[in-house]
Amino acid sequence: MLYEKSTKALLKDKKVFENEGNLDLIENKLKEDTGGKGIDSKSRAKGTFTLLTKSKGFDDKFKEISKMDFKIIGIRENKEYLERAIDYFTAKWGIDRRIYADCISNCITTSSPLPRWYLMLKDEEIIGGYGLISNDFISRQDLFPWLCALYVEENYRSRQLGSKLMEHGRIEAGKLGYQKIYLSTDYNSYYEKYGWKHIANGFHPWGAESKIYVNNTITKVDCVGEQYNSMSFFYDVLYAGINPTVWEEAFIDEYRALLESLHPDARILDCSCGNGIQAAALSRNGFNVYASDISKEMIHLTEKYAKKSNLSFPVSCMAWSDLPQKYGEEFDVVFCWGNSISHSFDKQDMVNNLSSINKVLKKGGKLVIDSRNWDKLMNHYDRFQTYGVKEYDGKKFIPVYVWNLNSFNIRSNVEIAFIEIIDGKETTCRSFRLDFTPFSHDDFIERLRDTGFEISFDTFEEHKDEYYVVAQKKG
Repeated sequence: MLYEKSTKALLKDKKVFENEGNLDLIENKLKEDTGGKGIDSKSRAKGTFTLLTKSKGFDDKFKEISKMDFKIIGIRENKEYLERAIDYFTAKWGIDRRIYADCISNCITTSSPLPRWYLMLKDEEIIGGYGLISNDFISRQDLFPWLCALYVEENYRSRQLGSKLMEHGRIEAGKLGYQKIYLSTDYNSYYEKYGWKHIANGFHPWGAESKIYVNNTITKVDCVGEQYNSMSFFYDVLYAGINPTVWEEAFIDEYRALLESLHPDARILDCSCGNGIQAAALSRNGFNVYASDISKEMIHLTEKYAKKSNLSFPVSCMAWSDLPQKYGEEFDVVFCWGNSISHSFDKQDMVNNLSSINKVLKKGGKLVIDSRNWDKLMNHYDRFQTYGVKEYDGKKFIPVYVWNLNSFNIRSNVEIAFIEIIDGKETTCRSFRLDFTPFSHDDFIERLRDTGFEISFDTFEEHKDEYYVVAQKKG
């Protein structure tokens, strides 16, 4: 039989994966295992995802990439790297050292948001970098900021580090309040893989012409609320086949000692209510509970579940940063459950979020907050995970998780593909992406203490997949 499309094209048609690098590696491995033929549509669901999860050596390549211990630092905040940064960009781009020295030195002293320069480090070795500047020697003075001087050391290429630097630049530009970011290049068919769009050509003072690309910056809303909004129906698919009352009972049992210690008029806030199971469990057991979530679709699921359970409690759509504007110091307990705090944009955003939660607790009130054990995951994890067939609303799905895990405090994501099995023969696929920022347990405890909490109870153990902390507000 003839294979009119490559496996990569088939996967891309179905939008299984957002990351082009994943497609490249998947395509190469599938060609190896099928003698260059790829796979046809009939065997795609079974063959592709068995291959992704079981193929010898394939997962090791991703583990090598995702376990790589690197960090990206800003020169403005790390002045001790100034001379090394100047020498590095001069050597890589062959531009007069005085130009880089003037620009990078002034990024430290200026009160303007631009320029900014960044280095990617593995231990203390510089393995890449880029800059954010107001103009990249190009005729389009009306466009800014520009991502410039993007570079990854040759022996560290093919590890998606270029995409990490680009994503970091989009995040940094978003923090500065920009909605768009631009770059100029002579390359073809590279930046398109990462969402950049060619919008025009521009001209340089030396007479050369370059392509101009644009991309959206990344903001907190992009990374949390909108992502969960997009997968509302499929969030329920993940819980299909599970009796929610069993989850409710397990939740109450886990925190029974804490809950029984509360006075009858105690107020409880579930500030990451998701589909409402935890808030409903508290309400069903007679507690005065309030629920909130940043996603309007999660709020919809909570309201739907409460109505189905004949329960009623206040539900609000809001970010953690909005909590102090709505509530005073009025809650005895706040639950931040479901690994939700990892969706904080970065370290400072997590600190801000924890501070906001602290402000709505009574003095002596307690925060119950859980997390994945990122320490364990950094050392060992299965990049591809499947969870068997889920039946929901008369349909059958196979959820496939693809983890794109970076170093601690570096933005990461998981891509969740839902493969629908139609009549046991055909398949369709929808995929979603959830962003998060991994952190170590020690860093997490330090951040809780820095935001006005004392640690009352901590279930962290190195071998466990998850843990939770009970932290009491000081005062």
